[in-house]
Amino acid sequence: MGCTCSQPSRRSPRKLQTSCEQDEVFTNSSQLAKVPLQDPSSRQVSPQEAIQARMKRPEGSALSQVYQKHIQKEKNLMLELKITTLQQENEDLHFRAQNRAAMARQLWEDLLLGLEETQDCTSRRSSSRRRSR
Repeated sequence: MGCTCSQPSRRSPRKLQTSCEQDEVFTNSSQLAKVPLQDPSSRQVSPQEAIQARMKRPEGSALSQVYQKHIQKEKNLMLELKITTLQQENEDLHFRAQNRAAMARQLWEDLLLGLEETQDCTSRRSSSRRRSR
């Protein structure tokens, strides 16, 4: 692509060269900007796809590491939350088991006491029947 400067006679050669270089840079960058618009296979990408594409590039490896660390931190937080929840459930079940064991002991003692009273009552009746005969 050639220079499109319209007033070469008034400018010094150095200024002319700088002006032409700027025109070429502008022309090239505007053409590069149009390429994705003309490409029928180009499409909008989601932010997640853009991040994944960057991570695949060599300069994206640092981004990839940061992203992976972020994901790992999130997983760790979720696991810590699950651990806390399970510990609380475990303590609750342990408490319930202790209460039920205490209740079972109390019922067993009440049953034994009731049996003893029943036996005492039966033995008194049988001894009183023997005496009355």
